Amino acid sequence: MTSEPSALVGAITGLVAAIVTLLVINLPLALLYPDGWLYVEPASVLLFWLVGQIDPDVDAMRVGFPYVMPLVMQKRAAQRSTNGTPEPS
Repeated sequence: MTSEPSALVGAITGLVAAIVTLLVINLPLALLYPDGWLYVEPASVLLFWLVGQIDPDVDAMRVGFPYVMPLVMQKRAAQRSTNGTPEPS
């Protein structure tokens, strides 16, 4: 790890408190998001930050892309089938 464990725990605690404040107080008042997005976006930001803290040399996009992309494509296909729009060729 790149820093002391106690400093990392303190940083994570502060980040989680900021995310909770953002989710509970500020963001719902200012923006309209799709269902569930309020939990996905901060969680992904938190995970990218955590990967960067644990090992800055790891490319989180390269590691996470194969797991995330099939889920995104599956959701887009389901949306297309319910909207009646054709699949791109």
